[in-house]
Amino acid sequence: MKSLKEDPNLAYQNSELIRDISCLYETNEIFHIRASKGIFNKNILISQQNNRIKCYSRIDKEKYYGDEMIHGVAGNSFISIIPTSFYSKTNWLDRIEDLKIPVEQKYMLRSINESANPVIILFQFSEF
Repeated sequence: MKSLKEDPNLAYQNSELIRDISCLYETNEIFHIRASKGIFNKNILISQQNNRIKCYSRIDKEKYYGDEMIHGVAGNSFISIIPTSFYSKTNWLDRIEDLKIPVEQKYMLRSINESANPVIILFQFSEF
């Protein structure tokens, strides 16, 4: 610890140290923590039923297309969004087609234009 006081930048270089916790969210099933370790963000899921832990850096892109952030909780689901800036990306329609989601949801996403509001996503983690 003494060396960290002398050179605080060492905390960014050491990937074992948690230097920041930016969000904590809890459902009946999962406790979610977003922590910064070194220069990277790590998401930590803790099962409320068996205390098993799962860490991830990114959410599976075949099942989720959003801003990679959890913004809250609704019931037993986490809340995320698809920001309006995504609608104008050149690969917007291709990304929708690559998602493993129901056809009805793909149809809804394809019909969004740049003047629409952000899409709110309710999702659950199925890792446990």
